[in-house]
Amino acid sequence: MQEEYHGWDELDAEQGHYKFAEVQGHKKGTGTFVITDFGDTPGPRQAISAMMAASKQFKCKLHVRKNASTMPLLTKLIDASMVKVAQVRSGDGDEYGVLGMRATPPPPKKPWWKFW
Repeated sequence: MQEEYHGWDELDAEQGHYKFAEVQGHKKGTGTFVITDFGDTPGPRQAISAMMAASKQFKCKLHVRKNASTMPLLTKLIDASMVKVAQVRSGDGDEYGVLGMRATPPPPKKPWWKFW
């Protein structure tokens, strides 16, 4: 299973459009990959898998376009501390640059005191 890698499938070679399950994205120049749509029924697991696969496959900066289809799931991931982002302005519109991501939410913090 380790040798099998199911990454982003190329939809249009000339325009640089790619698809991972229901998630869609495209190359923007040589140094940035932009996720434009999470699909109809997005899930946090699918979104994180797509982000991790994009960062491994393309080895460049990862951005998520700010629109109606991406924002509900992205805010859910940010609130769960699974994704760290910074806002980026580009000519196409507002985007979030992904600074870091985790596959699972962090464990709850333990108090420094204990009762015996």
